[in-house]
Amino acid sequence: MSNFQRFLVGSLLLFCLLNIGGLWGVTFLKEQRSLATQPTAVSPSSQSELETLAKEVAELKAQIQRLNQPATTLSASPLPSIPTGNTTLAPKLPVSTSSPQEQVIFMGSGQTTERDWTTMTGATVTINRDLYPRIKQVTFEASLSIIGGEAQARLLNLQNGAIMDVTTLINNTPVAVWKRSPSFTLFAGSNTYAVQVRSTSGDLARLEGARVIIVTQ
Repeated sequence: MSNFQRFLVGSLLLFCLLNIGGLWGVTFLKEQRSLATQPTAVSPSSQSELETLAKEVAELKAQIQRLNQPATTLSASPLPSIPTGNTTLAPKLPVSTSSPQEQVIFMGSGQTTERDWTTMTGATVTINRDLYPRIKQVTFEASLSIIGGEAQARLLNLQNGAIMDVTTLINNTPVAVWKRSPSFTLFAGSNTYAVQVRSTSGDLARLEGARVIIVTQ
């Protein structure tokens, strides 16, 4: 084989080797690129750990959201104070919202020598019980005097003729003295009351004055 022929053969072999090397390099690069673009395979154990971690993160987020919510649904009531030591709690006493009010209603005066009960036309008064819804006490007072015997006085309801014996008052001195009856109940509605006077001896019995006292709460 001549030198020229050897040169050709060597050139062809070199060309073939270069082509083979180039093809191998291109194939290697393609495989590397395909591996880089393919998703990395995750083992089953690693995936389970990732799922558990994701659940824990979700629970932590939910707890943080609940803590950040405004506390409008919870109503906190103040705790009662606890007495310390040997503290004695005093019982609550009823507190009066208003003090008693006394109203005096004057009726007038008169006189008689009659031994029977005589109505004093100048000693009358009209009282409407509905105007006093919270009555605590009602009493009748009269100032009487007589020289001999007894001067007596009482109230009469002119509206229905009822004699109010509980209001009967007696005095047997020539000096006028105020007497007060026990408490009694006024008739319902509006009624006119008059003072009746009598002398047990026929001497002049004087009614110097009369009045009804109403005490309200």
